[in-house]
Amino acid sequence: MSLSPTSLTFSNQSVGTTSGAQSGALTNSGNAALTITGIATIRDFSQTNACGSSLAAGAHCPINVTFTPTAAGTRLGMATIATNPGGSPDGLC
Repeated sequence: MSLSPTSLTFSNQSVGTTSGAQSGALTNSGNAALTITGIATIRDFSQTNACGSSLAAGAHCPINVTFTPTAAGTRLGMATIATNPGGSPDGLC
């Protein structure tokens, strides 16, 4: 699996206000369906997605991220995607 783009940069945002969404895509570059067990963000970031619980081989799905700062200054975050490809142990992207 892969994410594109691999990072997002948000412009200045007033504390407590939510930015517009920036989009990315999760792609299943394998040759079997990918089971998605969770997608999460941390800190001042939120996500919505249309991935569902399974992503077919060669398919992609959108992930939209917004930023709502809780304090002034540079804020860092991360998104994780937990999967279980082909019955193997969970992986993270």
